[in-house]
Amino acid sequence: MIDEIIKKISEKSGTDEKKVRLLIEEKVEELSGLISKEGAAHIVAKELGVDIIEKPERKDYRLNIGSIVPGMRSVDVVGKVSYISPVREFKTNNATGCVASIYLVDETGSIRLSLWNDETAALDKVDTGDTIRVQGYVKDNRGVPELRLGRYGKIMKTDEKINVDIGSGRTYERKNISELTIGMRAEVRATLVQIFETKPVFKVCPVCGKSVKKEGDEWVCKEHGKQEPKPVLLFSGVMDDGTGNIRVVGFRENAEKIFGMKASEAENKDIKELIKNIPVGREYLFCGRVKKNDLFDRLEFMTDQIKDVVVLDEINKLMG
Repeated sequence: MIDEIIKKISEKSGTDEKKVRLLIEEKVEELSGLISKEGAAHIVAKELGVDIIEKPERKDYRLNIGSIVPGMRSVDVVGKVSYISPVREFKTNNATGCVASIYLVDETGSIRLSLWNDETAALDKVDTGDTIRVQGYVKDNRGVPELRLGRYGKIMKTDEKINVDIGSGRTYERKNISELTIGMRAEVRATLVQIFETKPVFKVCPVCGKSVKKEGDEWVCKEHGKQEPKPVLLFSGVMDDGTGNIRVVGFRENAEKIFGMKASEAENKDIKELIKNIPVGREYLFCGRVKKNDLFDRLEFMTDQIKDVVVLDEINKLMG
């Protein structure tokens, strides 16, 4: 398959096949081996200004979830359903609608499939634990890839086997901070050593979860118009495990765990008051992904889940 992709990139871009192959190898190395050659080929094709998938309905190139990156115009992926969110209705200035999400996992990672309006009818035929094949495109959601169906998208059940335990919905490999690289999904046992005095509560759109801006006396979402926003709690700090340290960021229930209160309770409190009650120096298990903050040119750990350290579990892990 990769040879066919390389040939197509070469033909469409006028670049020698050996050069294309070299660019793909360099892209894989640049991303620390966290992406397949097929996924790297899609990125190289885009950088060379060519489209290797000519028709939206033609999904020739099957990808692992871990190889999916934002901006892919056409993907074909198989994953196990780990969680299905309830259908949520929303209303904007111009329309009403509904949205729901299906979370998919495979042996390489996890991703969210967002379903809008009529697309949510597919939920009647899908259950947690099912393995499904999705054909669609990939949207950039704050640097995180998110599957969308679009006009030509499809959801189909399949008998293909995905060897992933969906008990937690996501898979994480235990890593030291010194081992973390961009794009890695990991579980880190570390001590929270500092909390920054950043604004802890911000307002988001109840439909898409993105930040809203206040215009006059009303809150406005760029995508969904006027909305009654909901508060979301955020924490930003530093964790250290003895091998290194890294900035750690958490939203919603993760921030609520650190602050020890709900966003609605923290909304009118001063950050200095909130920090007083945070158990700095306490050890946690931080599960999440590593991204690069381009503004400050540094790695950051974005938490998906924060768990208490259970000594007996750690002993059992060490004993193998």
